[in-house]
Amino acid sequence: MEKYTVHIENIVTGEKSLKTITENQLDENILNAFDISTESDFEDIFLTDRSYMVYGKMPYVLVDGKLQWDVQFRDVTVRQFINTYNIVDGKINVKTGYPAVSGAGLAMVDDVWNCFLNDILPAIISICEIINATDVIKRSFVSLRNKLKKEQNKDVFPDAITDAIYRKNAWNHYELSEELDNEVEDAKNLLKGLGYSWDRTRLLFVISDDDKKERIKKFSKLVEMKNKTGYSR
Repeated sequence: MEKYTVHIENIVTGEKSLKTITENQLDENILNAFDISTESDFEDIFLTDRSYMVYGKMPYVLVDGKLQWDVQFRDVTVRQFINTYNIVDGKINVKTGYPAVSGAGLAMVDDVWNCFLNDILPAIISICEIINATDVIKRSFVSLRNKLKKEQNKDVFPDAITDAIYRKNAWNHYELSEELDNEVEDAKNLLKGLGYSWDRTRLLFVISDDDKKERIKKFSKLVEMKNKTGYSR
């Protein structure tokens, strides 16, 4: 088994500690195994906005090959965490001690989606030079949002969805469709809209780190909106 070490820092006291995860802890929930509180932030995992964690939820977790959304820390096992977030170097950084905050209201989620669909996504698409596909790509994102509201009773932030996609630089669109539980064509549209291009040699949709960083910069307006509402720290 690969060794995993949790590096924990309390932002209030400055206290730092290390915790080694053993094989028999893989099926424990992360609260117990990592010895953390619900007001914790996992660094170096989320690309656009890490405010999700400060009210005790992971924005998404891969469970039996399907993405689940807004999952309580207590319901996430170490194994699921490692598999979802591609922990390959064995190091997990956690900061604790954030003040508890409540989740966003429905109006807030609508505002963020409007910002994403009308400002951020068109800006990303313009870089990709596929402006003629903007409406189709928007419909695929809206379709996924509506599906999650109907089937999982979750109104998911768009940046949670984009983070779930951006966690990989190469995607088989059938695999993404399986994880999102949506149509294959919609999965392809999501990838194209976020800047992935088809690699005929690898038969995958791919994006480079530099291209991904360029597109993630476009999310600054969305993060600023969350900050103004008091939702994000």
